Amino acid sequence: MNLSLIGGVIGLLVDIPLVIGILKGKIIQNYVTYFLWGVLDVIIFATIIFQNGKNFWLSLFYAVGSFTVAIFLVFKGQTKWTRIESMVIFLIIICMIIWWQIGSKAANIAAVVALGIASIPQILDTIKNPNFTPTGIYLIYSFAAFLSFVGGENWNVKDKLYPGGALVLSILITILSMRKMRAMWLHQLLSFESPYKVFW
Repeated sequence: MNLSLIGGVIGLLVDIPLVIGILKGKIIQNYVTYFLWGVLDVIIFATIIFQNGKNFWLSLFYAVGSFTVAIFLVFKGQTKWTRIESMVIFLIIICMIIWWQIGSKAANIAAVVALGIASIPQILDTIKNPNFTPTGIYLIYSFAAFLSFVGGENWNVKDKLYPGGALVLSILITILSMRKMRAMWLHQLLSFESPYKVFW
C-alpha cells in the first residue's frame, strides 16, 4: 500500500470543504501563505524528483491544492498584503538563492525552511482569529502529512524532511485554531446547532 500516495490524495481532497467554506465566507485564510505554499511545493516536488526520490506525492498534490485555494481566495477578495508578507517574501528569496548556489539536496532543505517561513502569515492570522481557521481541515492535513511521512522508504532528506515539516506545521496550526474551541462549542450548543460545525 502506497501510504505516500494516499496521503497526497487526502491532502488534495480536503481542499474541497476548505474552498466551500471560503466561498461561503465562513473560512478566512491567508492568500500569500497559500500562494507561496504552492510555489514552494512545486520546487520541493522538483528537488525530490531530481534526487530520484519516490516520496513526492504529497508535495505534488499540495501544490495543486494550494494554488486552487489561492485562486478562490483572490476570487473572494482575501488578498491582504502587509509588511509581514513582504518580510516573508524576502526571506524566501534568500532561501532560493541558497538553492541556486548549492544544489538540489540543499534546495530541498532550503525550500522546506522557506515553507515554514511562508506559514508565518497564516500562523499569525490563526493566533489573531482562530475562529476562521478550520480545525478539522488542518487535522486532516496533519493526517495526510503523517501518512506521507510513514510512507517514506528511507530516513533521508528526500523522503522524510518535507512530510515531516508539513506535519509539524499542520499540527501547530491545528492547535492554534483550537484555542477558542470550548467557547465556540458552547455557542453552538446554546443556539441548538451541531457542535461539529466548529471543526469545519
